[in-house]
Amino acid sequence: MTKPPAKPKDTNKSKKKKRGTFVGTPFYCAPEMLENNDSGLFSDLWALGCIIFEMCTGQKMFVGRNNQDVFNKILKNEIDFLDGIEPDAEKLILQLCSIEPKKRLGFKNIQKLKDHKFFEGIDWEQLASQLCPQDEIPGFDDLRNTLTL
Repeated sequence: MTKPPAKPKDTNKSKKKKRGTFVGTPFYCAPEMLENNDSGLFSDLWALGCIIFEMCTGQKMFVGRNNQDVFNKILKNEIDFLDGIEPDAEKLILQLCSIEPKKRLGFKNIQKLKDHKFFEGIDWEQLASQLCPQDEIPGFDDLRNTLTL
């Protein structure tokens, strides 16, 4: 018995770029995720910049009437810094939210991100070991004693 001829490969399928599904909140979405659904460390760095902005100001970095307004502001990188934000925080946010993904602070060398003046005083080793600075949190022992795990 002879085998039937092999079906020709569909070369169009192999050339198509895989696309993922958009997941997450629009407020922390990086421009490259909107443009070509690309994500990685670079998009995490962007989101970190958005989170730091929100922690410093109490507001989202990009806001609009609807998601499309938010997306347009992200793509244009329209960041409106409020008066009173610390200069080190503003510099860090701008470095994390560079439109060029590979130019974001920490992308090529995460130590450069950790060494930024904004993080001065952070004990990265203690943070990595997940040790809680118990003595520095008022009422921590009382809370821990009331919790049953």
